[in-house]
Amino acid sequence: MVASGSADDTIRLWDVASGQPVAKLEGHTAGVLALAFFPDGASLASGGVDKTIRLWPLSGDPKPRVVERHTHHVTSLAFRKDGSLLASGSLDCTLLLGKPGADEAPASLSTRNTPVVCLSFHPEGRLLAAGYTDGSITLWDVDEKREVRTFNGHSGIVRSVAFRPDGSVLASAGDDQRVVLWNAGEGSQVGLLQGHDQAVTSVTWSPDGATIATGSFDKTVRLWEASGAAKEVLSGHAYGVLSVAFCPCGCTVASGSADRTVRLWRIQAPK
Repeated sequence: MVASGSADDTIRLWDVASGQPVAKLEGHTAGVLALAFFPDGASLASGGVDKTIRLWPLSGDPKPRVVERHTHHVTSLAFRKDGSLLASGSLDCTLLLGKPGADEAPASLSTRNTPVVCLSFHPEGRLLAAGYTDGSITLWDVDEKREVRTFNGHSGIVRSVAFRPDGSVLASAGDDQRVVLWNAGEGSQVGLLQGHDQAVTSVTWSPDGATIATGSFDKTVRLWEASGAAKEVLSGHAYGVLSVAFCPCGCTVASGSADRTVRLWRIQAPK
């Protein structure tokens, strides 16, 4: 299943096999900017311009639980692998950690007056990467609530961060039209992906960690080897690509665009 959020305030769920919509979730009062599936796939978290986070059950009663923890747009959401924590980032310069659905106040990792744009949990669940508008990336220890290190390599907004499934490499994408690959353990730069000619808005890894997919305001989706070598350019969107994601089997890439479409790209035969 693929989920897409829109400036029309709605969320739509799509069947990957048929490409047809299967549900429409309504409740946000302004555009939806962030989505994250609960690790077991039973629910979906959404955040957006209305400053709220909504937790949607994907079976039974569709009424969402509304969480109000931010004072500005919610730009990013990420679940820890075991589902015990939901991280949220906002233009209010806060990065908050809370138990999904709990009433207790979330913990804050905010240490600077810089808006948070994107988040990604390390596969092991203890580390969280956050990208900021000032071009920096911070790695946090969520158990100890402390900063581990900062990565500096972008000259513009960091739009997307994503850990390789084995946790060894962190990919970051930004307004400087580049994707940087970092050694997650040491913080050193180990690769650079260049080819997009406008801001790179989204980066993601295939489930086996062998392929990277990126989306850009230049209207294209690009596929790369894990080493950083270019593989393929996927063209078809009429406006900028805002988000990309792999299906669980790794055979299909979904891309969402400002042209109001979601496209499904078959990049290899199902295994």
